[in-house]
Amino acid sequence: MTETTRKTGVSRRTLLKSTAGLAGLAAGSGAITGFPYVMSAEPKVLRYLGTGVNEGDLIGTQCLKDTGIKLEYITATTDDVTKRVILYDDGIHGDAGFQDGYFSGLLEAGLPAGAEIQFYLECTDLSGQVNTAPGNPLFVSAGQTPQIYTLAVGGSRPALEISEVVASNLNGLQDEAGRTPDWIEIRNCSTQAVALAGIALGQKFLGNSGRMMFTNGVTLTPGQHLVIYADGKPELGPLHAPFKLSSAGDHLVLEGLTDLGSRYLIDTLTFGLQAPDLALARLGYGGPWVQSVPTPREGNVVGPWRTLLQSNTFLLAYPTRLGSGEASQ
Repeated sequence: MTETTRKTGVSRRTLLKSTAGLAGLAAGSGAITGFPYVMSAEPKVLRYLGTGVNEGDLIGTQCLKDTGIKLEYITATTDDVTKRVILYDDGIHGDAGFQDGYFSGLLEAGLPAGAEIQFYLECTDLSGQVNTAPGNPLFVSAGQTPQIYTLAVGGSRPALEISEVVASNLNGLQDEAGRTPDWIEIRNCSTQAVALAGIALGQKFLGNSGRMMFTNGVTLTPGQHLVIYADGKPELGPLHAPFKLSSAGDHLVLEGLTDLGSRYLIDTLTFGLQAPDLALARLGYGGPWVQSVPTPREGNVVGPWRTLLQSNTFLLAYPTRLGSGEASQ
């Protein structure tokens, strides 16, 4: 006599497959709230950073079989890929003053010039609540669109700079419609043409909002000055920025993007209270800032020369022309 036995119960794999199907059905039908309704013709991929012990593909193979989700490992040791940098606001770590809201941290030595890093900010309050910026940070592999903050360390920079600012334009330069918005001027300080593809102008370095991206193929010829209207009305044209300036004081950042999407700083300016119809102008490439008569789209030296005595240093600025050693003034 033979006896046949049948094993009853539910295996882990069957339960996982059934539960996933039920959850998906419920989410799609609206029977259970709180689930996003997702339709995708592309295979779902879950990526995470792992150490060398996760190099095997058994877990990934089983996950794909059970759920249809493909696991992709970014295999490297955590010490090689992720670093934690403590930020200080104590006035002794290169962070300006004590508890003034400016924080500073020091990256460990060893990053080569041109290295590109991904990073996010993490803050723990007195109750132990952890907050991150941006929220839900995710590192991606090379070639993928960055999901968090990025920074290109060292490397070359285009010879561009913020050259003039008028933050209280009441009776001066007019735009295409005869209005008098505040304006910002950037210039090409080199003897070569500079394309503005990937260049951006904004009021902060991090984040993606409130930033003017030059995506319309603008190229500055040697020594050329370009005026951007800071009126917060980008719909009026390609030279109208999506932000406004405050005559009480403001901050500007000129930055670029690498081919991999990492951000790098080109120039920055912080200024205080500005008088009506006067410009804050730069004398020479990388030179000091002075109050001046506005000179939109032209050199910043009015007349044959201008002198400046600053910190026991005497500066003589004079107009230059292409071929005389510098393409700006």
